[in-house]
Amino acid sequence: MVNVTSKHTGFSSKDAIELDSWLDSLRANFNPDELEFIRRAAVLAQTVQVGQTSIAGEPYFHHALAVARVLSDLHLDRETIAAAILHSAVADG
Repeated sequence: MVNVTSKHTGFSSKDAIELDSWLDSLRANFNPDELEFIRRAAVLAQTVQVGQTSIAGEPYFHHALAVARVLSDLHLDRETIAAAILHSAVADG
């Protein structure tokens, strides 16, 4: 499998596919405006955290997305999910 990282953004193609797939899974619970709100939070978090990794070597964004997934599985609102995505960007960015 090929994984491409953009020189301009630092985003991995794998991260983009993972994010898009997760956002698609939210379509049943959120309207398009709410999905766009969540997507914009994710893009901001990715931008702020480019190149930042945990001790284990995973991008910080993966943790933020994992937290947001848990909260979306609990059917919480868009603001809560966006806050989950942005929580480490605020602390580390």
